[in-house]
Amino acid sequence: MDIPNSIKDLRHRFLKTLETQKNFSPHTLSNYQRDLEQWIHTHFSEEALQKKVSIEWLNDYDYDQAKLFLYSLNDSGYAQASIARKIACLRSFWAFLKMEGVSSQNPWKLIKFTPKSQRLPEVLSADQMHSFLDKLPKKTLLEKRNLAIFELLYATGMRLSELTALDQNDLDLRENRCQVIGKGNRERVCFFGITCAKAIQNYLSESTQK
Repeated sequence: MDIPNSIKDLRHRFLKTLETQKNFSPHTLSNYQRDLEQWIHTHFSEEALQKKVSIEWLNDYDYDQAKLFLYSLNDSGYAQASIARKIACLRSFWAFLKMEGVSSQNPWKLIKFTPKSQRLPEVLSADQMHSFLDKLPKKTLLEKRNLAIFELLYATGMRLSELTALDQNDLDLRENRCQVIGKGNRERVCFFGITCAKAIQNYLSESTQK
């Protein structure tokens, strides 16, 4: 069986399963695709990829080979969080291979890897954030839009991806709340205060007049 076609076909079906059955985000799917491509090209040269090799090789892949791959990542200077994600990707991929009957084992389940603790990022205090919001310009339509965005992010703590997916129909300015779709395509309700509601209303009122 031709390795490029075999592995790429398995990789394609694996990613499709994550997308349609597990509701993985496009960002995570893109990362996993790159992680799998890297794993393939770490183990095979372009010349080797053109040769016919039995797909049984995947079943023979063991814990020691998995560790060697991780050592190569560490020696290349990859961040601990990136290595942890690659392990998660390959662990999930091998679980898929077991389900497909391609492999009888999952060597990645034996890998115990805990990213080193990192310093928490510095954040603005409430007073600093209020000062920042108060000093934002509010004259033009673009400035009013930006203020509404910052107010909504600060008030709800929603992710940028959740904010960009918002539709006007998701906003309830009478109840000061909005419906957002988060990770795993799960819906939740976020609430905000009067100041945020006014900023949103000011922007929407002017934008509808343009």
